[in-house]
Amino acid sequence: MRESALVHSIDAPFTIDPYELVVTLSVGIALYPLDGKNERELMFNADAAMYHTKHTGRNGYHFFQPSMNMLAQTQLQLMNDLWLALERPKFQAPA
Repeated sequence: MRESALVHSIDAPFTIDPYELVVTLSVGIALYPLDGKNERELMFNADAAMYHTKHTGRNGYHFFQPSMNMLAQTQLQLMNDLWLALERPKFQAPA
């Protein structure tokens, strides 16, 4: 698989004297037209798949699944709710 070859092509450390650097690659893949009808939808769904890859251990790849979007939307809603709560004067963050 090309996807696996891409991920493993950067397994070897890079040397930039005097440092040795290790890089990981997390890839999200969305396919046209199944996963999106335009560039925006494809990028959004590929991004969801990439974050799924990062949450499952990094240095890998995942193809987009609709359930990934539900998780991303839930997380976004939680972040929005937290920001709104911080803006309300009755909310006090712990010291």
